[in-house]
Amino acid sequence: MEQFIKAKVLTKTFSAWGSCYYASAPAVDYIEPFKTVVDADVRIEADGQAWTMGVDNGTLKQSPSVYAIRPNSPGGQLLVTVRVHAIGTWK
Repeated sequence: MEQFIKAKVLTKTFSAWGSCYYASAPAVDYIEPFKTVVDADVRIEADGQAWTMGVDNGTLKQSPSVYAIRPNSPGGQLLVTVRVHAIGTWK
């Protein structure tokens, strides 16, 4: 089974990390739970967002959690688009 998911989520409040800022974005529920997950990739799209950093491997029901990393702080939380591509088995 292969799933492509696009969802709008609100990050946690951004915190300083060296010379950049990070905030966690919540995991996204899969459309249909997997029996096994072979590969799962998550990326974030947002104005000025520099990159996405993975936090965990996710579960059979949810995508991996990620951090949004930015060169400057947006002040508080940020609404981002999360794109998930997951491959696995369903039976």
